[in-house]
Amino acid sequence: MQIVISHSNHTYVREIKELLIKQGAESIQVFNNGFKTLQYIIENYSKLILIEEELPGLNAKDIKKALLFKGIKSMVITIKSEKEIYNLFIENTIITVDEVLSLFKSQINK
Repeated sequence: MQIVISHSNHTYVREIKELLIKQGAESIQVFNNGFKTLQYIIENYSKLILIEEELPGLNAKDIKKALLFKGIKSMVITIKSEKEIYNLFIENTIITVDEVLSLFKSQINK
C-alpha cells in the first residue's frame, strides 16, 4: 500500500515514517507542501494519506476537496497538531494514535 505523509515539520514526519516502517509499511512518500502532495496523490492514486491540517500551499481541506472532485478514494487522516489525537475522516470518528497505528497495520497486511 502506498502511504503519503505531508507535514511541515520534518522531524515529526521522519518519526512517523520510522514508526510506519516498523509496522511493516514499505512505500512511504513524504512531502511538506500541499501542491506537491496533491500532484503526487493524483498521479499515483495513493490509498492512505496523513496530512497536516494547515499545510503550506494547499491545506488538508483543499486537498480533500480536490480528491473528491477527481473521484480518488483515499483514506485521509488529518493531523491537527503533533501532540493531539488524529481526526480520522471515516464516518467522522475521532481516534487515538494507537488506533491509527492499528488501522495502518490492518491496511498494510491486506
